[in-house]
Amino acid sequence: MGPRGSIPFVLLYPRVIGAKADAGGLGHGSAPVEDPDGTVLYYRGAISGGRKMIVVKVSMIIHRGKRDEAITLLHERDALLEKEGIPKAARMYVRKLASPMSPEIVREYEFKDLAEYEKAWAKRMKPTPESKKWSAQFDPLVAPGTMGYEVYELLEG
Repeated sequence: MGPRGSIPFVLLYPRVIGAKADAGGLGHGSAPVEDPDGTVLYYRGAISGGRKMIVVKVSMIIHRGKRDEAITLLHERDALLEKEGIPKAARMYVRKLASPMSPEIVREYEFKDLAEYEKAWAKRMKPTPESKKWSAQFDPLVAPGTMGYEVYELLEG
């Protein structure tokens, strides 16, 4: 926990995710959690101890005319995740009305606490042949640079 106490909702900071760990951190004493090549995945300690439900939001912009194909593939991904012992998305929404460049598809995943999230993330970071094949089909549907990933601690609800 940093000198200002816990940050009650946001765990990921998009400006640092994907940076190398030596990028300077967040200035509140949180420790980076990295993948094997040193890319920062998120910062441990940026939430209040992980005692509350964790909600992960994944958002993306899909290329024009590819929404239905993307939704079908996302449902297939849920089946793959469950097979791997990872919770599937709790909710998925599609954009109805929004400003330009708003996410086309948003998915939410729920975890009972930070430990459950970290366990699922560790499994997900070890791609299987099936998940690699799925990614090869899905990735071209997503507009480059539009995949967003945020982790929240649920305060109310």
